[in-house]
Amino acid sequence: MEALSPKKQEIQQLQRDLRQALLTLSPPSECGKPPLNQQKWLSTRQLAEYIDVGVYRARNLLLDMVEKGEVIVSAGSVKNSLRWYPVLPTSATDHTNIKPPTTSPPAK
Repeated sequence: MEALSPKKQEIQQLQRDLRQALLTLSPPSECGKPPLNQQKWLSTRQLAEYIDVGVYRARNLLLDMVEKGEVIVSAGSVKNSLRWYPVLPTSATDHTNIKPPTTSPPAK
C-alpha cells in the first residue's frame, strides 16, 4: 500500500477537523435525525473559522464529505449560505455508505 502524499494527508486532517467541529458544535439530533430547522445547522463560515481555513476551501472539503456520506448539506441556501450537519452513526460501527432518503413512497 502506497503512502498518502502530504497534500492528501492535509486534506484528510482538515476533514477530520471539520467532522469534529460538526460533532461538537451542531445542535443535538431529534430522535436520531438532524433538526428539521436547517437554520440551526452550522454555516460554511462558522466551520471555516473554527478550523481556521478559507470559506471556499471549507466548502470544497465539506462537499467531498457529502459525497462520502459523512455530512448532510441543506437542500438550498439558508440566509445566503449552505448549512451542514454530521451524519450520525446508527450503531457502534461507523456507516460511511449511508444513502440519503428517497422522496418516493415505499413500495407496497
